[in-house]
Amino acid sequence: MFYSLFTTGSVSYTYVANKIVDALVGLVPGMDARAIAASIAYKLKVIARSTDGFSWTDLGGIIVDLARFIADLVPDAKFSKIVGILWDLAQLL
Repeated sequence: MFYSLFTTGSVSYTYVANKIVDALVGLVPGMDARAIAASIAYKLKVIARSTDGFSWTDLGGIIVDLARFIADLVPDAKFSKIVGILWDLAQLL
């Protein structure tokens, strides 16, 4: 999915952001899903526009940034749940 976003644009930023937020909804009580999805979509758009084409290094960096974001957002969640979410999101590639 990230590959399609960065190479062909056939997947929207909003779709990718919503998939990420959908994975997080159960872990963060009182989470404003729309605001977080909009923030993630904006960040993905900025990253896509700042690169000079697709590279696997950029994609790896995005996944690491998402991992940090998720770990910061849900610090009280069990580590296994965070790893499960990251694994599911990585499968979107």
